[in-house]
Amino acid sequence: MDIKRLLVADTSMSFCSALVEALDGVYEVRLCHDGIQTKDQITSFDPDILVVELALPGMDGIALLKELEKLGKRPLVLVTTWMVSPYIENALRELPMDYVMLKPCSSRILAERIHDMTCCREETLTLPARGDTVSNVLRTLHFSPKLAGFRYLEEGVVIYEQNPTQSVTKVLYPEIAKRCNCSPESVERAIRTAIHTAWLHGDEKVWSQY
Repeated sequence: MDIKRLLVADTSMSFCSALVEALDGVYEVRLCHDGIQTKDQITSFDPDILVVELALPGMDGIALLKELEKLGKRPLVLVTTWMVSPYIENALRELPMDYVMLKPCSSRILAERIHDMTCCREETLTLPARGDTVSNVLRTLHFSPKLAGFRYLEEGVVIYEQNPTQSVTKVLYPEIAKRCNCSPESVERAIRTAIHTAWLHGDEKVWSQY
């Protein structure tokens, strides 16, 4: 198995040192203590896993995760934070993030979570269970809920599943347009844009499994 690259962005040097010790040499680790340095390392180091504290100086964790989308990077992301507010919860829902740990937390437990997340990504991916929501699947494929095409796809997947033989352009797009009060042409353009954006920013391995 290839050694995974782990980037840790945290203001506490002692916590970083304890985490590196707990990881026991399993990962190639780089440490950062401010957001601007972390952004540079995301580009040059290209980590497989990113552990990021929200309260970073220079560029906070939320701004940093927004930069991930602009850079087209999607490592596994584990967020640490001293507090959770409605603003933080809403912001994290819209950003590339896989797990949150509240501080103070054990470096040993954090190391275990990193290992668990890495193992889960390496396992063979399967299609979602029927009980999973379309929204969850789209988010897994890195579709942005901010784009109109996200909503149209939510509607379209459900409609299409009811009759997979229907014409996409002649039946499906007009039906989505009717439900969303817009034109079929707008639906098609928005869906194409959403797919293109998700493909650029998503993980090719995940797409290939779906």
